[in-house]
Amino acid sequence: KEHWIDTIQPEEIRGGGLLKYSRLLASGYKPLYPAKLARMERYMCSRFFIDFPDIDKQGEVIEKYLAGHCSASRGTVECARTCYTYLMVLHRVIEQSTVCLMSH
Repeated sequence: KEHWIDTIQPEEIRGGGLLKYSRLLASGYKPLYPAKLARMERYMCSRFFIDFPDIDKQGEVIEKYLAGHCSASRGTVECARTCYTYLMVLHRVIEQSTVCLMSH
């Protein structure tokens, strides 16, 4: 069974829904409307960086998200793989969807 992602108005969601969206992609979900993908990801990233403007807060939010969504009950190796995959997807989405004006 295929799983789909359909995010509506990400610019109105706190953090843009970026972290959850990346987790769903890492879990094998696919965007329902691939043609809207680039625009939607830009809105998500923009809202995330508006809501969490400094790098310390961004790191804190991502760490809390990982702590809440990476269950140690699945085993340390599997949890590490899941977190790694998630972080790589998050990095790709941010890299492809933002214009960085800061040097971090």
